[in-house]
Amino acid sequence: ADVSHIFDGQDLYTENRESFRREAYFRLVTPWILTEDYKTALYLDGDMLIRKDITPLFETELGDNLLGAVKDYWGICNCYMPHDPRRAYRISIGLDDIDTYVISATLLFNLSKWRKQFSLEEVIRVCASKKWQQHDQDVVNILCHGSTVFLSATWGMIEDYGNNRFLPEYMYKEVQENGVDPAIAHFGGERKPYRKKHVRYDMEFWKCAMDTPYMGSLFGRIKSTEHRYYLAHVLDREGIEHVPSKDGTDLYYKGVLLGKEKYGFQKYKVIQIRDNVLHLE
Repeated sequence: ADVSHIFDGQDLYTENRESFRREAYFRLVTPWILTEDYKTALYLDGDMLIRKDITPLFETELGDNLLGAVKDYWGICNCYMPHDPRRAYRISIGLDDIDTYVISATLLFNLSKWRKQFSLEEVIRVCASKKWQQHDQDVVNILCHGSTVFLSATWGMIEDYGNNRFLPEYMYKEVQENGVDPAIAHFGGERKPYRKKHVRYDMEFWKCAMDTPYMGSLFGRIKSTEHRYYLAHVLDREGIEHVPSKDGTDLYYKGVLLGKEKYGFQKYKVIQIRDNVLHLE
């Protein structure tokens, strides 16, 4: 459903993040775009890889709470880093219980509770009330503070950027244990398979992408010729069937490229050394 009209005329702040769009706030109207026949709804971010059965998520007992969500381990760690402004910001918006801030990537809505506690107009008003630094995520935490069931980090695991060591010991242990074989891998931030090489679970991602109509457009988002060649080579090595696309994935498949794409390049399918002579074909 197109819900953009619900936010017509509303100033939804995203200017501090080039990659963010006002659509990030749209998840917050889920309770009102689904009929009252629905009691629970699961929202998942688009940059996630579902690796295991998510049925257990729907078996979460929410009780009288508004939400089930994963703690924002990957932002909470910043609150414990020296000279990082994130703690001060979160306190300034009334979220002084630092360790309970959640990430808005995996949200299990108690729809009837939301409809009972808030009106659609009230939620929209909060969304547009401030220049939220973390956008819809700040709003989720404001609305659901003290009424959230914390889900295991396995349901939205982001790879450690090196800052998790600043977490309190019990939280560090939680994220380490659940990161071994997570049910959902979240490619948060810049570390996405179509932006970076050697991302954990990248081949699982591309294998899934091959079975969708979006493989070509995803491949086309890779800016680096080296990255494109790397991906085509690994897909071949892993035995993942390749489907050429109009975006040029076939140019990078099964061969070595020499030269820069924008200036033209040669593709070599046979590279051999015979009698101490390098042969390129």
